[in-house]
Amino acid sequence: MNRKVGIIILSLAALIAAAVGAGYFAISIRLPVAHDDATFYVQRGTPLVMIAEQLKRAGVIRSAVAFNFYARISGADRKIKAGEYLFPNGLSARSVLHKMVAGDYRLYKITLIEGWTYKQMAAYLAMQP
Repeated sequence: MNRKVGIIILSLAALIAAAVGAGYFAISIRLPVAHDDATFYVQRGTPLVMIAEQLKRAGVIRSAVAFNFYARISGADRKIKAGEYLFPNGLSARSVLHKMVAGDYRLYKITLIEGWTYKQMAAYLAMQP
């Protein structure tokens, strides 16, 4: 009888722990994070764990562990595209991941003047951010 009570208590504790973990995961992935607009670079071949840690340090996501887990279970971990991204204030971790999978890169507007030589174009592009 005493053993059954112990098993029931242990089962309830495990159930509560799982519910708390699922709640934390849902909050970490779905709720937007307040931060300044952040420019973020993803180099080709960068491991997901490193990307998640850098996003966490930049204040773009709440939890690197939850981001990493969500990316892996959603299959997005191998679909992240290298590039420069601008993450405005108020994005959720899920939105950040979808942006990197879609390749929603930061774009720059440039104007090349007709008649410029390649050297002039190269010099102009080298001065751009």
